[in-house]
Amino acid sequence: GPSMEFEPAESGASEDDGLLQLNELLAYDPTEPIAELLNEPHFYIAARCQNTIWALQHYAKHDGPKAACKDPMDDLRYMALKKCQHVPQGSLGGIAGGGWR
Repeated sequence: GPSMEFEPAESGASEDDGLLQLNELLAYDPTEPIAELLNEPHFYIAARCQNTIWALQHYAKHDGPKAACKDPMDDLRYMALKKCQHVPQGSLGGIAGGGWR
């Protein structure tokens, strides 16, 4: 069958870096209107992602490695550290048989 490749996650030592990157992606001035490229977050979460939204609202880093919501926050941190970007639908060019180019 098809193989999958995995990269190890960033070390726990980069937790603060990941949270800083995530905060930068979410930052905008709430006292001003949201305007594309001028005042908007660079990371959005779909309204249907209720667990992720709840995790962002309740994560308490100071509770350590067993902190509530740490697992979903780790996923968000890894995404921020790896500088992941949106890939528009259809841009990966699926080919017959379900493969990818």
